[in-house]
Amino acid sequence: MNETENKREYEMSFLLTPDIAEDKLDFEAGELKKLISENSGTDIEINTPVNRRLAYPVKKKNQAYFGVAYFNIDSDGLEKIKSVLALSTKVLRFFILN
Repeated sequence: MNETENKREYEMSFLLTPDIAEDKLDFEAGELKKLISENSGTDIEINTPVNRRLAYPVKKKNQAYFGVAYFNIDSDGLEKIKSVLALSTKVLRFFILN
């Protein structure tokens, strides 16, 4: 079986803490891209997160940087990414769709 046959397309939306300086947002997006590629992710596309007012507080924050990422990855790599993001202090919340 080919390595690319095991990979599926995913879309991940995420909220970054508003404590990040605006000039560091591209760096943080690059760090997410690096995390995905280190775990066998391919065809990675991440937009620059934008500041949004939240409809309700998330971890006691009323604002956050909202971003979306698109990538292909296998299930093992996806589980590794989920565990890293769950422990990250910079990521308030993330949601991954197939």
